[in-house]
Amino acid sequence: MACCCEVEPAAQRDVIGRHEELEALDRFLDSLENGPAALALVGDAGVGKTTLWRAGIDAARAIGYRTLETRPAEAEARLAFAGIGDLLGDGLDDLLDELAPPQADALRVALLLERPSGSPPDQRAVATAVLGALRLHAADRPLLVAVDDVQWLDSASVAVLAFAWRRLRGERAGLLMTRRLGLPAPAVLTEHEDMSRLEIAPLSPGAVHALLHARIGLTLSRRTLRQVHDLAGGNAFYALELGRALQRSEAPPTAGQALPVPPNLRALVADRLAQLPAETRNALATVAALSRPSIALVRETGHETEALHPAFAAHVLEADNDGLRFSHPLLASTAYEDVDPVARRALHRRLAELVADDEERARHLALAVDGPDADVAAALERAAHHARARGASASAAELGEQAQRLTPPGAGADRHRRTVAAALYCFDAGDPDRAIELLEDARAAASPGSQRAEALAVLARLHRFGGDQPLAVELARQALAEAGSDDRVRALAAQGLAATLFFLREDLHEGVQLATVAAEHAARAGEVALEMEARADKGLLECLVGQPEAAATLRALAEDFQPPSYARVLSTPAQSRGVLALWTDLPEASRLLRAGREATLARGDDGSAPMVLANLAVSDYLEGRWTQATQVVEEAFDLALQTGQRPQHAWAFSVRALVRASLGFEAEARADAEQALALVGTRGMAAARIHAVWALGLLELSLDRPAETERLAAPERERLLAAGVGEPGSMRFLPDEIEALVALGRDGEAETLLEWLERQGRLLDRPSALAASARCRGLLAASKGETDGALEAFDRALAEHDRVANPFERARTLLVLGAARRRAKQKAGAREALRKALSLFDDLGARLWSDRAQSELAKIGGRTASPDELTPAERRIAELVAAGRTNKEVASALYLSDRTVEGHLTSIYRKLGVRSRAELARTFS
Repeated sequence: MACCCEVEPAAQRDVIGRHEELEALDRFLDSLENGPAALALVGDAGVGKTTLWRAGIDAARAIGYRTLETRPAEAEARLAFAGIGDLLGDGLDDLLDELAPPQADALRVALLLERPSGSPPDQRAVATAVLGALRLHAADRPLLVAVDDVQWLDSASVAVLAFAWRRLRGERAGLLMTRRLGLPAPAVLTEHEDMSRLEIAPLSPGAVHALLHARIGLTLSRRTLRQVHDLAGGNAFYALELGRALQRSEAPPTAGQALPVPPNLRALVADRLAQLPAETRNALATVAALSRPSIALVRETGHETEALHPAFAAHVLEADNDGLRFSHPLLASTAYEDVDPVARRALHRRLAELVADDEERARHLALAVDGPDADVAAALERAAHHARARGASASAAELGEQAQRLTPPGAGADRHRRTVAAALYCFDAGDPDRAIELLEDARAAASPGSQRAEALAVLARLHRFGGDQPLAVELARQALAEAGSDDRVRALAAQGLAATLFFLREDLHEGVQLATVAAEHAARAGEVALEMEARADKGLLECLVGQPEAAATLRALAEDFQPPSYARVLSTPAQSRGVLALWTDLPEASRLLRAGREATLARGDDGSAPMVLANLAVSDYLEGRWTQATQVVEEAFDLALQTGQRPQHAWAFSVRALVRASLGFEAEARADAEQALALVGTRGMAAARIHAVWALGLLELSLDRPAETERLAAPERERLLAAGVGEPGSMRFLPDEIEALVALGRDGEAETLLEWLERQGRLLDRPSALAASARCRGLLAASKGETDGALEAFDRALAEHDRVANPFERARTLLVLGAARRRAKQKAGAREALRKALSLFDDLGARLWSDRAQSELAKIGGRTASPDELTPAERRIAELVAAGRTNKEVASALYLSDRTVEGHLTSIYRKLGVRSRAELARTFS
């Protein structure tokens, strides 16, 4: 149906995984202010063209554009002027009254509103009427004409629309259309010289995950998500249908089992295959069964090359040198499933004899048998180990599960070993639910002693990362009690308990002892990776309790160990040193944590990625890269959800809350922090709780509500100190609590906490703690009227800030220094400090703190800033805006978010005393 929206614009629809495409749509709509423009969204059926087309319409309405739309169907392609009728349908009576009578008469007849009184109007008369209608619609505001599936637009509508479009000149009008690849489209519209083309690519795995979660409430394990993405080929429609089929199925597919393909999707591709000769379909089944199909391999199975030619001609199969691939994964799935089970097993037996790769050979062996087989299970176990060693966690999980499933019932020790291994592989592949299910089976079947202790210890590990950390403590203690003299299992249990206490921030001194014991037992057992992990835990626990030797422990670890290729990134010496550097103000933190992120990608270590990314986001935040921190934490958020790691999900929420609180986005920060606290509860992952409390306390301080800051911070601070925390860098909310206590006049309590912060800062030589404690000391002195002491303390704080990159904390110190100088009648010095603070706050986008700095400046008085006194970032933004660029264009050019640009513009307007873009342009002319 047509729609002519003139009053109330609709909100833009939520579009998933299409950031670049939405930006292109926004640029297209902005360009209509300069005259006619056209854009075609091109892609395969179901890829998401219509969703983006609708988003473009919604965006146009939201900014006040008039919109006309039509969505023709294939059955309507022969109905003359059906598309024009849709476009002009609403409000047509008023439109006809404004057109010249001959044009109005022609249009009435063409749209079947009147019978022709004489000879029917020719197409040119109707086209002229449509041109007049478009000009009328574009007279008072920009116009968007939107056509979905232009290949089905009737030929009469195509002709008159093309005629009208070519004759638009200065009108603010846009033509937005979608076109399906592989079908003929009207060249007179789609190949117009002014037509831009945006090809809609398949969705990424992350976008497919977000789509399934948002549209049908489905959250898949990382492993199953990969299967859905690969089978759907990134097509949004196919992915949703596959997701719905998974929801209807009683259980997720087991290792080596294909995803359920719903009948409607299978029917879409079955017809294409049914048209091919039988010998071609048989050859295609062979191609589908191979991981790396080639013409040579297909020939070795007895098929002639000529049998593939019809598949190439039908665009079912494509060649890449000697390699082969299906044009869409669903074709491969259907070609394979169309072969009966007996013939499939025979095919896999033949392929197992031909392929050279051990992993692929093991897969074919598994698919060639119909029951347990000791030799095949052993081959699968070796292949799984090999896959893990090369970082292919998803392959290792699939092969490991098949090895466990095909182990004969009487081989108890083999089955236990393979079950535990498969569980760990599944966890590494991002499928924690399946991993826990396997471990519970192993626990139930294990004999008392070290075998059951191993199952308990590994189960504790999975719960530590999966979310139930109190249960992890209980299981690890049970494992330690039952391990007996088995060094490997004792090491596993002790290391797991130490790591869980670290996560919980409980009994930290016991954790140091347990990590030491774990490292000793692992060394005796020759378990290199486990010893490395235990010593890393020891170093981090030493750091947490404030032992200066922590850095030496981790340096020695890096010298003693080269991590095995299968080691989780979280367990590597470099990652542990990155976390220590983050807490202890070492400049190498960002480099080490960023290298950890690269390592998770290179190794396929999805399980480690959320925690690595959360630490990296905190590092970016502290160093003032807030836009980058937001992007990193969004990635952590998605991966934590995909890998089923609730604690990491909570941590991502809490870090995002911290960034949003600092930016002054109150509602969003509160929502994130509260989600984090709800996920971790009273005894969940402490890092998430600490960052959520930090975010909320900082927000309340920003809003001048110190009592709320103190209420939030005090219980968490008491908990951490009671657990043995001695590292101030692991509880950075403490200075905010001290500042709140000073503001509340509770100087005695503030003094007690300040003495602890000063003592630990000096003992461990932590610049951030020393800077924060000096600022708090200055605030305490100022509250007592000791101006000289306050100014001296603030100067000490600035000297410490010079030792560590943290622009937000420096700006906060400059703010209180400027206020103190103002009260001491040092106007020039006050103005200098406050302008520096304002510049830093504005560069960061810290709106609430910018307002405080501006308020202090206003109390001093003085002239308005000139363009030369803008910060470099503000000046770049101001120059682009003055040159006529939109906020979105500025954001794109400078790699900023739209909201950051808006925040900077607010500061620029305030500094320059202007109220509009026009005034800003005159300032820079």
